[in-house]
Amino acid sequence: MQVRFVPKEEGVHYLHARFNGVHIPGSPYKIVVGSGDGGADNDPSAVEVHGRGVQYGTTGRKSSFVIDTSGVGAGTLSITVDGPSKVDLSCSEVDSGYEVSYTPTVPGKYYVTVKYNGKNVNGSPFSVTVGGDNLDPSSSSSSADPRKDRERRSSRSSMTMETLKRTSYVRHQYTEKVG
Repeated sequence: MQVRFVPKEEGVHYLHARFNGVHIPGSPYKIVVGSGDGGADNDPSAVEVHGRGVQYGTTGRKSSFVIDTSGVGAGTLSITVDGPSKVDLSCSEVDSGYEVSYTPTVPGKYYVTVKYNGKNVNGSPFSVTVGGDNLDPSSSSSSADPRKDRERRSSRSSMTMETLKRTSYVRHQYTEKVG
């Protein structure tokens, strides 16, 4: 017999295992989730981020980076991009984790924050300098109050997703001979 338990929150859980209505020896089992150290499968320092999109960018061009989650278990991954303009974030699954893309429309300093289970991964937040022309005419207006300009220039875009534990697998490539 197999039992699978997927906790939805941290804390102490009790698994009551019964056979014909009677507890089996050792039941109920105490299970502690999120005891502080999190274990190796839950360590945000095991998540790696790399790619042009966490270093520099150009307005109107897609900036991409890969979040390598192959060294961790299932968890919550959150990505936030703060900067002079909102960006559309997109994400796709790749062999080692996830590829995230965004396209800035206003030049300036952006901050890309990547968190795994609510904690910053190594290097996060990443400071990204975006060059190029201002492609958002609404962002170029100035007012007499510099505080309002600063508020207007700071925009946040974010996404959150549940990740899966990665297991290694072999890809097979098939070649078909014709004739």
